[in-house]
Amino acid sequence: MDNQEILKIATQALENSKSAHKRIDELDLDIKAISSIPIALARLDEQMKTVNVGMTSLKDDLKNDIQKVDSKVDTVDSKVDQINLKPAERFDKLQFLFYGSAIAAIIGFIASLITKLIR
Repeated sequence: MDNQEILKIATQALENSKSAHKRIDELDLDIKAISSIPIALARLDEQMKTVNVGMTSLKDDLKNDIQKVDSKVDTVDSKVDQINLKPAERFDKLQFLFYGSAIAAIIGFIASLITKLIR
């Protein structure tokens, strides 16, 4: 083996070493990126818990608002029913007055006939 061959082998070994170091450095960066994933997942989990609490609160608030609206709708329905019943009540009163007046007129007529017959 002469110096040329030794130099060639040494150069190849150096190039292979540089290539290996470059790949190791790239893998080292990948490992660092992978090792940060659990931290990011823990943060994401905390954020999801916060969102879940917020959603639960929002859901409860929405339920309460719906119950208030339902209560107000029931109140409005009962008032509308009362308003709808007023004309019927007025008609019933008018009908009572009409029949009462008719009966009073008939009784008055009969009373006047009786008084004419008695005289």
